[in-house]
Amino acid sequence: MKKIYRIAFLFVLALFPGFALAQEVMVAAGAGYRAPLLKIYKDFTAQTGIAVQPVFSNMRGVLSQLQRSGQIDLAIGQDAFLKTSTVLGSLRTIGQGTLVLAYAKDVRPGPLARLTEGDITRIGLPNQGAVYGRMAQVALRSAKLYARVESKLIRGATVPQIGTYLATGEIDAGFINLSDARSLGKRIGTYRRVDRSLYPPIRIVVGAARGHEGRPQVQAFLKYLQGDAARAVLVRYGLR
Repeated sequence: MKKIYRIAFLFVLALFPGFALAQEVMVAAGAGYRAPLLKIYKDFTAQTGIAVQPVFSNMRGVLSQLQRSGQIDLAIGQDAFLKTSTVLGSLRTIGQGTLVLAYAKDVRPGPLARLTEGDITRIGLPNQGAVYGRMAQVALRSAKLYARVESKLIRGATVPQIGTYLATGEIDAGFINLSDARSLGKRIGTYRRVDRSLYPPIRIVVGAARGHEGRPQVQAFLKYLQGDAARAVLVRYGLR
């Protein structure tokens, strides 16, 4: 496989001599997918020689960067956010996200209703700019629990921030995604997937910025992202 990529890379250089001067692709993505994407970026660069400049934020931040910078080549995140952008072209699905309720170490786990019990006093929730913050609120309302736990909610800017709060014991429980829960590993306690019937599907997509679609490095990244190696990483981190 490496040989194929190198041959393709040399072919691109022959057709586009100036390409060698700009061996980089800038990708903006939701911060909750940092762990799997950094692994994919590293492997992609090793395969192709094309560096990836990552930008991570909540999805509102990603949209803002897309609109303002003009430098971002690709964006990865939830379709409900990205499809509203006039800057992106067609979107391709790369996986489906999963909302989980995670507990700090030494905190007894349980289902959503566990959050109403007296020993749970601090519940982390990403803010409205993060997909999983919105979905957590939807799930709590669907389960008719939101009013009972609202006073316990502690907001964080992104999913990784909630993960950090869990790992340091600053909160008792928190809503994150399956990707972040798996990357945190033993730094947190038990986590449970939230019943998918309580919130809408979270479809994760990738799209190229208009005017950037034809760049060889963009096409190379999109092809790699749809391949078996990248797919294996996404599945390992729960983006099935």
